[in-house]
Amino acid sequence: MPIYRAKVKCFVGQSMREADEEFEYNGEPNTNIEIVGGSDVVDYDAMTKAELEVYGRTIGVELDRRQTRETLINQLEAANK
Repeated sequence: MPIYRAKVKCFVGQSMREADEEFEYNGEPNTNIEIVGGSDVVDYDAMTKAELEVYGRTIGVELDRRQTRETLINQLEAANK
């Protein structure tokens, strides 16, 4: 399961997380957290274009949803290399 770090104090899933707290999370993408370790395999095919956009922001990539899903996925894969 991926390990995330809270960027700020925020509510993630069912829990309040403190800034810089690291935790396992496998829920909805959230702009207040960033991935720091664990399983870094992301199933892009299971995500909608909106979810791809939100995930992109969590790794510092700004996506344009007017592009095709394939283009968005290619941009994310390139950023994760």
